[in-house]
Amino acid sequence: MLHPPLVAAAWVLDIALANQVEPAGFARSLVVAVAFAVGLTLAAWAAARDRLLGGMIAIGLLVGSLSLRPADEGWEWVRAAFGVDAAMGALGGVLFVALALPALLIVRAMRGGALLRGPATSVLNRLATVLVIVVVVFHLAPDLPGAVAGLTHSPAAVSVNQPADGLPDIYVVLMDGYPRADVLDRLFGIDNQPFIAELRARGLTVAEESRSNYVFTQLTLASMFQARHIEDVEDLAELVGTPGAHVTALRGAITGGPVFPALRAAGYQIVVNLPGYEHVALRGAADRVLDHGELNDLERELLARTWLLDLMGAVVPNVFAGPQHDR
Repeated sequence: MLHPPLVAAAWVLDIALANQVEPAGFARSLVVAVAFAVGLTLAAWAAARDRLLGGMIAIGLLVGSLSLRPADEGWEWVRAAFGVDAAMGALGGVLFVALALPALLIVRAMRGGALLRGPATSVLNRLATVLVIVVVVFHLAPDLPGAVAGLTHSPAAVSVNQPADGLPDIYVVLMDGYPRADVLDRLFGIDNQPFIAELRARGLTVAEESRSNYVFTQLTLASMFQARHIEDVEDLAELVGTPGAHVTALRGAITGGPVFPALRAAGYQIVVNLPGYEHVALRGAADRVLDHGELNDLERELLARTWLLDLMGAVVPNVFAGPQHDR
């Protein structure tokens, strides 16, 4: 009866590893998904009064509730080819089959009919185990050479001149996607001058003609913490102009930049507040990580791929915006 939690684990691992999320970024999602599958299996076991039948019911409910990528692609194809009404009809048929099978098994068990016994459960357990292994190997095998090289590479020692006085605190607050005042005014008709005036009144310097070399956060942070342009970073230069998001390489360049060792050599402690966007979480560079439990982008995507999101939205309307505000 291991197949429900194994399928739930494979589902989370597939989405997390496909998005190149660090283990620390998907550990909570993995635990919650497995715990949910176990709880669903125990509830089905109690309802059917049969352990093996409970597992069958649980796996049917799981498959019916999860939005898998093949199902997403099938939905888009049907909708594009035949329209929304046909797609809704196909979706209703899939849900009916997925939910009717557990219901049929429950009715059959209540009437004393023959149950699906050990052989079917044993086959499902083996298939679910193979599924988890295939998902992990498929996503991690291409990155294995780079991971081995990283483990065998020793970072260069960094030395800095110690300041004569005490170290000032350094705060970096990245207002991601927040443009200059003139850009806000020109593109959106927003007058940001009152805010700028308040910043200056507090002794802050405002760069009115600031520019960025890059339009993506990962590229900006990699350049910032490497203290050089992307094409000058050895591990990134060969990737410039090639297809792919290169999330792992960019994250390694961000957290492995020389800025953090230089700060530590000067006596600083690096404290990172998780941004909710796992590609730039900076865990690998931090001495201390602030995580207050808000949803990250992976968890939001996982919720969006289930039929539970609408139910959660009815109870908590700001299920996505609320955590961003709290953070």
